[in-house]
Amino acid sequence: MFGRSKSLIGLDVGSNAIKLVELEDGNSGYILKNIGYKELPRDVISEGSIVDMAEIVNSINELVKDRKIKNNNAAIALKGNAVIAKRVHIPGVESSLLEEEFRYQAQQFIQMDIEDVNIDYSIVESNPESNMTDVILAVARKDLISSMVSVISGSKLKVKVVDLEAFALSNCFEACFGAMPVVNAIVNLGHSSSLIVFVKDGFYEFSREISVGGKVCIETIQKKLGITYDDAKTMMMDNEAVEFNEDLQRAISDFNTQISYEIKHSLDLFYTNSRFAASKIFICGGLTKLFDLKGAINRTTDIEVNEFNPFMNIDITGVADFELLTTNPYLFNTSLGLALRKVNDR
Repeated sequence: MFGRSKSLIGLDVGSNAIKLVELEDGNSGYILKNIGYKELPRDVISEGSIVDMAEIVNSINELVKDRKIKNNNAAIALKGNAVIAKRVHIPGVESSLLEEEFRYQAQQFIQMDIEDVNIDYSIVESNPESNMTDVILAVARKDLISSMVSVISGSKLKVKVVDLEAFALSNCFEACFGAMPVVNAIVNLGHSSSLIVFVKDGFYEFSREISVGGKVCIETIQKKLGITYDDAKTMMMDNEAVEFNEDLQRAISDFNTQISYEIKHSLDLFYTNSRFAASKIFICGGLTKLFDLKGAINRTTDIEVNEFNPFMNIDITGVADFELLTTNPYLFNTSLGLALRKVNDR
């Protein structure tokens, strides 16, 4: 009855790959028990929609078998344009009317039929003096939830927690850096798109998805060099090859400029709405080590840019696949944020 809540597999299903993280509680913090990564064929997930359910199910099962995972309880993250996270301030209302008020607030900013979405919320704080309540609303299309849960349920895992990608990244950030009193921007550099999340005092503030990611970089290289998609993908992250290939450098530089200005626009948008400026930028995801990307973002935004290693406070000494962990730890920020959840979490 008073035992610890059961741990969860943090399962991040992206458009390019499946990532998983399993943690266990240690005497002085978390211990990394398992880590897994499996790349998916192209277009298995397209524009946020699952195209080939069987491929994803098989890939998850292969990962679970390969990593000898016995825990079958998973936390997953919803992502893309079908989910919305928003922090709102609402007037104090009776507890019996909270649900109705949250639905009303959600209707003000979603461009979907309210009957087609699920709404959840978390109260950050209530201020008796101003009679205002600070709330984070999470809205997700019902068909997206159903689709993701159905896919995972078709594998050997059971979905116990459904989160949003933005919240998982916020959770991971707090585990690494604590509740920092200034605004910081997390930039998760994905394959089909990238997500910018603003956090302050350990809480989510704002997020914005941009339709620029690794796929755009690959296609830019492919077009400029006249090579295949697969060759462009291989060359993209080969910094030694980039160093001695001026055409490849120019292609990546064009991409870096494009995504850097999208990030700057997001920073400006957040400042306009909140009057808060980001203190630092923390980048993660598959493009973290892309040639000169960190420098390009710094030059464009004039803000310090850091690589966001999710395992900085995790004991990784016993993990079997140490090479995977050290080659690109920045792939696992979302899955680690999910793995921090527990079975009985909301």
